[in-house]
Amino acid sequence: GIVTNGQFSPFLDEDADLFVFDTTFAKQVRLFRAYNVRVEGILLGRYTVSPEAFEIDPLYYQSFQGFGNLTSFLATPVFVCQPHFYLVDSPYYPSKLRGLRAPQFLADATLVDVEPTTGYVMHADQRLQINGYIPANKWLSRYHGAVQTDLMLPIFWGCKSSQITPSLAATFKSQVYGTQRVLLALVIGGPVLGGVL
Repeated sequence: GIVTNGQFSPFLDEDADLFVFDTTFAKQVRLFRAYNVRVEGILLGRYTVSPEAFEIDPLYYQSFQGFGNLTSFLATPVFVCQPHFYLVDSPYYPSKLRGLRAPQFLADATLVDVEPTTGYVMHADQRLQINGYIPANKWLSRYHGAVQTDLMLPIFWGCKSSQITPSLAATFKSQVYGTQRVLLALVIGGPVLGGVL
């Protein structure tokens, strides 16, 4: 399904991938289902960004594995990835920096939790790290030996989160799950009642 206004198509197949148009990358991004979670007592499918979103792709001027290229939009060498270089396959760029912790799925991945019956997004963590790229430069290396080049330098990382409130979750459970229980009772009870009559 494709998201519109915070909702994917209802009655999601557990094996189906979801797609979103990401305005940061100006392209469609695939989300795959990682596992199920419960938020406010509601069973949800947890989806995350597919690693292919950050693969080398000449169409989007992505020349570094694990990074999205915003250079053409911003006219400056800016590359984005997930925080702490999550999904960056090579240790090359992270190893050039000190003070980074190892990337962790729950802390660094973009996560989208979707209720499969309605397709509603009930929880989301959109995470992003913005990096400035300092290209290899013989002049800098020669005259300023302390300056590292060919470096992805993190400038900012952040997380935009949202989650259903407890009161909205209670309303959702009573309306959606309550209706499902009534329908199930009719499906099971109807034939039994018909057989008695």
